[in-house]
Amino acid sequence: NKKLTHDTIVECGYAHVRPEQRIFPKVYAEDLAERIQVSLCLPDGGICILKLCNRTRGAGVVPVPMTELDTVLRKLLCPPEDVDAWLQEQSRTWFVTMTIGCFEEQARHWWSNECPVFIAEPLCSSVPTVRNGQAFDGTMR
Repeated sequence: NKKLTHDTIVECGYAHVRPEQRIFPKVYAEDLAERIQVSLCLPDGGICILKLCNRTRGAGVVPVPMTELDTVLRKLLCPPEDVDAWLQEQSRTWFVTMTIGCFEEQARHWWSNECPVFIAEPLCSSVPTVRNGQAFDGTMR
């Protein structure tokens, strides 16, 4: 659970190596994007990282420019009203033709997730490590 892990790291005195994190109910509201932006002090040109608490390997992690946050939250938090009808409209080969990690895949993780809350964090990065001429940012979140 990403929330419990974050809180444990902070309680052990390592808050300085973790991005700020806020928890919000998985319920869309017209002011949700603004509340997220204010609570994390995100600039208008910033990027917010949305995460599910209990998924792994990047499932449900969505980086969102602040200009698109409200639209993305609406899509992630408001699944189709008639899921059966929506599924019937989908291509039978979507899982073959889609790009791994695309928004459509991430939305399905959000819609099927049982956890009642989600995490919002600012995009954070550090000085990259360079090896064999390639830069790697091991702390980018």
